[in-house]
Amino acid sequence: MYVTKIGVSNIRGFTGPRSVDLTLPEGGGWIVMASRNGSGKTTLLKALAVALAGPSVARTLVADFSGWVSQGEREGWAQAFIDRDPARDVLRGRGRAPDGPQVRSG
Repeated sequence: MYVTKIGVSNIRGFTGPRSVDLTLPEGGGWIVMASRNGSGKTTLLKALAVALAGPSVARTLVADFSGWVSQGEREGWAQAFIDRDPARDVLRGRGRAPDGPQVRSG
């Protein structure tokens, strides 16, 4: 499975809805995040972890969300858009694979 996009809104320095497209070129590749210190790389990765883990695990990843919501805002959100690769992601057991991309929110 691959994270194809991260969406955040009102999380630390990301005021208002923002998204980062992580779609890999055909055949795969690497995503590298590089920027100045304090520009939001760690915040983006923590938001991704919270979205992937879901609300039941979020408190173990971020102990206090009060400093996480952008100043002056009441709430924030993070989303991870996930797509599976049928050639690599093999599901076993009952049921079937979900159709199309999946969205996880935290």
